[in-house]
Amino acid sequence: MPGTRSDDWRKIINWSYHDVIVSKVTLGPLTVQLHSTEGEYLGSVTIGFTKEIREKLLLGIPPFVVKVRARGWTSGRKLRLPQIVKVK
Repeated sequence: MPGTRSDDWRKIINWSYHDVIVSKVTLGPLTVQLHSTEGEYLGSVTIGFTKEIREKLLLGIPPFVVKVRARGWTSGRKLRLPQIVKVK
C-alpha cells in the first residue's frame, strides 16, 4: 500500500546511558534537575518515572547519583529526552 511502511521496517533507538547527579527534586509536577560530576547542568526529567523510582527520588536528599538513558545530546550540550532508569 503506498504511503505505509513494510513489515520489514524497524525503528531502532540508540540509547546512551550516563551516571549523573540529581541536584534538585521539586514537586507539583515531579521534576528532577540533572548535573554532570563536573557540575555542568545537563537538563531535567519530568516524565517516565516508575513507581519505584518515584518513591526513591522522594526519599533521597540531593545530591545523589542516578543512571539515565538519553537519545543523545542537544547542540546546547544537554541530554536529549533523558529518563531515569536507576537510583544508585
